[in-house]
Amino acid sequence: MRYEPIVRQNTGWVVLLLAGQAIILTVIAAGHSSPPLVSYLAKGAIFSVLGGLVLLFALFWRMFREGVESPIAEAHCRIVSSKNQIAVFLIGFALMLAQMSLLTWAKTLLPITGYWADPLLARTDSAIFGSDPIRLAHLLPAGRLVDFQYSLFLPWTMAAIWLSLLKNKGVVQFFLIVAILGIGLIFVLPSAGPIYYQRMGFGDRFADVELQPYARLFSDYLWAELEAKKIGFGAGISAFPSMHVALTAWAAIVLKAYGRWPAVAGWIFCAMTWFGSVYLGWHYAIDGLVGIIGSLMIFKATAPGALPYRLRTLRGRLSPARHRS
Repeated sequence: MRYEPIVRQNTGWVVLLLAGQAIILTVIAAGHSSPPLVSYLAKGAIFSVLGGLVLLFALFWRMFREGVESPIAEAHCRIVSSKNQIAVFLIGFALMLAQMSLLTWAKTLLPITGYWADPLLARTDSAIFGSDPIRLAHLLPAGRLVDFQYSLFLPWTMAAIWLSLLKNKGVVQFFLIVAILGIGLIFVLPSAGPIYYQRMGFGDRFADVELQPYARLFSDYLWAELEAKKIGFGAGISAFPSMHVALTAWAAIVLKAYGRWPAVAGWIFCAMTWFGSVYLGWHYAIDGLVGIIGSLMIFKATAPGALPYRLRTLRGRLSPARHRS
């Protein structure tokens, strides 16, 4: 795969998109906070090292099976010959981490606007499903399993980011999904989710729902960060829309580039994440629904044949003609 054309086509506007979001959030923050970029890049460096070691092990294993006489020298040659691709990969990974740091920053700014949409979302959920979806979900006695699967979101998403960069599948859409759904829509219906319903002062509607161990641990961490006005890794409380569900839907589409069964596994994980987000009280059911639909719409709008894609292609074809004239 040739990475250089990809860089020329996408890096510029991605940087502009990130800069635009940073400017808007800076205005909202009014100098009271800044994005946790260093924290995210540090965590990303750890994932990069671990991922690099896995890929290096896979390379040596492949050469061992092929009977390469000098695997170290061969590995060095392959790495040197791929240095441009590796550099672009790391740049793309760093930009994606920067986008996630902006999402965290945006979520920590929600207290400025106030959490007011929880009662509306709870009533909407109940009207659609005939009851609170969290109570319907709890008819299935699978709390520990759901709790564990939901805790796998971070490694699952990090792996999906790597896979998207390796195949250049869904990279552009990742930035659009996080920017539009994660940073844009959270200010439309600022909400905290059923797990914080009582703490936010909306009443005891979900007070009798039993919290699972991981959900209790993480929810207490996020609440402590909120009260201390800190911006730690993964901090910020926001329910609508569910970025957990939106990004697992994105990952499922990315996995389609690796075959049918990886895509099936991706959609199963997405469905389990949506169910878990409701079961554990992190989100209202409508949060996940909007996340999935939003991700699909962004992929549809940016697919070959869509109007923005055709306009961009037409501009690219006309540019050489203008230069020749």
